[in-house]
Amino acid sequence: MAAKKPAKKQAATKISLRGFGGTAAKPSKEAAAAGSAGDGTLIRDASTLALYQWLDSAGVDMRKIAIADFGGLRGVMALEDIKKGQCIIEVPAKSAIDLGDEGTPGSPDLTTTDFFTEAELAMLQWPPVVDETRRRIALCEKLYEDVIKMQVQMGSAFNGKQVTVEDLKWAVFIVVSRVLTVVRGDDVRFAKLLIPGIDMFNHDASSPHVLTGRMAAGASLKVLAGADVKAGTQVNIAYSGGVPRSDRFIQDYGFLDAAGCSEADAILLAGSLGKRYEAQLRETTAAEDQALLEGGTLSPKEALAVQFRLALKTGTIRK
Repeated sequence: MAAKKPAKKQAATKISLRGFGGTAAKPSKEAAAAGSAGDGTLIRDASTLALYQWLDSAGVDMRKIAIADFGGLRGVMALEDIKKGQCIIEVPAKSAIDLGDEGTPGSPDLTTTDFFTEAELAMLQWPPVVDETRRRIALCEKLYEDVIKMQVQMGSAFNGKQVTVEDLKWAVFIVVSRVLTVVRGDDVRFAKLLIPGIDMFNHDASSPHVLTGRMAAGASLKVLAGADVKAGTQVNIAYSGGVPRSDRFIQDYGFLDAAGCSEADAILLAGSLGKRYEAQLRETTAAEDQALLEGGTLSPKEALAVQFRLALKTGTIRK
């Protein structure tokens, strides 16, 4: 009886980045089969290639991942199977941009509260967000005045384009929505950083992956896999240190977390702010808010405002 041939070891699934400059390409059939959900389309245009070249020159190691489109939402795709504990991306600390201890407002899709009308702000039923939004807008408008003065002094600044206050709000959001907080080398203070490559990850409150490292000379910043990742699937991290709160999400990101905000929101409402502003939240009931959302008559920002106040009332957010 002939001896059985040993089974061939199955090669690890990998997705190639070859073909930049052409149209977007789907992952291989093998890679698509490996990813149970969230399969995306690699983005292969010239601007993305230029970004990869810049990241490489900055010493960023992102060989296991690439930028992809997931149903119209740009994010990060695993190019190969990644085992729990492995490094997903590594960025030299010197390549991060240190913004100090404070951030600033804005929004690329104009859905943060900085772009709400007074009527839309009132629909939030939460004065702390309204007050902070007004302060942020005032600061942005003051900065805009300074930018206009500089533009006049420099003549054809900004490639000859007249910058508007809306342009400035958008530009500021590009920064604030990508800021990550990392401990400094002294283990006492925290740094707000723009970390190239890592700022491309989307949010998932249930993500097991961990941002680690510190802002210090010779150090690096990494995302470590908290679970196995299949090639072809999206890789996310948890924003806000994994403890998201609805008031921060609507102001800084322009969306709400449908699953991860309830615990932090409950803590917020149990404190002095919850007691102080309970009357405003009671101007409508949760049932009335739900009916408004189901009525289909609200604008996108009005619906977001109602979703926010409903989240504070019930700990849940309607998707």
